[in-house]
Amino acid sequence: MKNVITLLLITMTLSLSAQFLPDDIDISGSENGVILVPANIDAFWVNNFSLYTKYITPNGGSIHIIGQSEISIAQMVQVRNILTHYLMDYPGSVFGSDKSAVANIMAENNAQMIIYNGHDGEFNVPEAQGQWLFEDEIVVDGSNWYIDTSENMYEEHRDATFEETLHMMHDFGIGVDGPNSHEGALPAYQAEIRTAQSNALLNNLWGISASDWIAELTEENSLSQEYLASVIDSYYGLWGAYTGSVGGMWGIYVAKTREDISNLDLMGAELLNNKYFSPYLQYYSQLSSEFDGTFIMQFDLETPYTHKSQYLLNVNLTGTNNSNISGNNQDNLLSGNLGNNILDGLDGEDTAEFEGLYSSYSFSFNGANTVIEDQIAGRDGIDTVINVEFLKFYDQTIPLVELSIEESVIRPDFRLTNYPNPFNPTTRIEYNITENSDVRIDVFNTKGQLVNSLVDSRQNAGEHSVIWNGMNQDNGSVPSGIYFYRLQTNKTTVTNKMLLLK
Repeated sequence: MKNVITLLLITMTLSLSAQFLPDDIDISGSENGVILVPANIDAFWVNNFSLYTKYITPNGGSIHIIGQSEISIAQMVQVRNILTHYLMDYPGSVFGSDKSAVANIMAENNAQMIIYNGHDGEFNVPEAQGQWLFEDEIVVDGSNWYIDTSENMYEEHRDATFEETLHMMHDFGIGVDGPNSHEGALPAYQAEIRTAQSNALLNNLWGISASDWIAELTEENSLSQEYLASVIDSYYGLWGAYTGSVGGMWGIYVAKTREDISNLDLMGAELLNNKYFSPYLQYYSQLSSEFDGTFIMQFDLETPYTHKSQYLLNVNLTGTNNSNISGNNQDNLLSGNLGNNILDGLDGEDTAEFEGLYSSYSFSFNGANTVIEDQIAGRDGIDTVINVEFLKFYDQTIPLVELSIEESVIRPDFRLTNYPNPFNPTTRIEYNITENSDVRIDVFNTKGQLVNSLVDSRQNAGEHSVIWNGMNQDNGSVPSGIYFYRLQTNKTTVTNKMLLLK
């Protein structure tokens, strides 16, 4: 628990008024929520720090984040994103269904994140009260530090944002039993954390070959905080790619991956079993503008950074590179940048997001792909979406299958229809194709979810038909309502609507 307790004995040169940032700093005028340190606050902050942002708690309080001159806006956003993730409700969980009490008490306890230039031990002054974090430890998603998982990069730029932000939430929000601690909102959860930590230390699952460090933590009463940070870093994949040790957190923790935790630290695994921490990272990840290529969100052994990216849900490309996103099997929210991007949702019920009004985009279809072009220069560019069910615009969100009905242009010699319509219990879908082609016919519901695949084969030019019996892919009967059927060939995508009445 780096510098949290010791900084309570802050140098006398720091005035009482400067120890805590004021809650009334306004960040609403900034598009990304990061502003220059305002000139009207205590001179200590103005003279020593450059950027400011905050997390606004449900009761209107502030959890402050302030950074020195070399800290980038992207790093400030990354820190706030991690804090946001930790404080987002985890519905249905034992302690995390409503995290408002944790966030509120953090503000009441004057939680502050102090971000310094360089690395730990390089500057150390001016000392300010709060949780410390350093420039070289803040790894922005998609940055070169994030993508490069070599041992050297771990040594120079290990991602400590999760750890230090967790320490702040643990110390000032969850609460720690024993001396040198603040009152927290979740003493029952802390009791479980303490039990798991004691078990891990007793059974050499954590604190491995680090007796001097453990003695220091014991004196500080920060054993439980450091143990939980080790578990969480491995849970979110931060150590999965590291080759310098068998376990996580430089080898002081027995588990390196989520699977390891389940197999090797059963009490640690229980802390994560629907208790407080969501299995997936819930913040809206802003990829670094330097990222170029395809950002992969599913685990790929040949792509080591996916140890951590596999737990992302929502990803936004930034900058101008013609980069792409490949999602995972969750419900992803994906958005492009100023360049031309491919957004592939893969499995799950996925949404592609765009900045402007629906009316300011044009649409075209190329087989399974939908090409969406922003008519306003310098905004969304041209995005190709694949395996995406919804399109989210500034003014509305629509199922992609509805868009394909509105935008499809059927040639005079092209026919796609069904009879009877409305129907019960079956309908015949009739269509013609003008040349030999791969053909796929899928049925969707009004949410854009796939109901059934009726045709997926190579077919000759000419007239064809297929019967749909109102059943889904699991051979279960579907309810009455509107359904969409979509025909895809090598050159054409057309969607029509049908009504099942029972």
